[in-house]
Amino acid sequence: MSSIEIEERVIAAIKKNGRLDSVPVGLDTTFDELKLESLAIICTVFDLEDTFNITIPDDAARNMRCVRDVVDGVAFLIASTPGLSVEGRN
Repeated sequence: MSSIEIEERVIAAIKKNGRLDSVPVGLDTTFDELKLESLAIICTVFDLEDTFNITIPDDAARNMRCVRDVVDGVAFLIASTPGLSVEGRN
């Protein structure tokens, strides 16, 4: 899976769970800018765990402040999980 695919899936999950269909979301967009409620963030974490077949540690989830944090964290977890890989990473 490429880093671009991860980015697209993360943004899609954030938009779906935050009900942000018409809101532009980029890598440097913060959760504060999106006015995401904690329930939307929790649902996004669960959605990403299911989508990527990973487990996001609670402390990592609490430290996510922007889309880039989520993308980088998911990519790290995929790379750290046997049988999964991230292509196109530097």
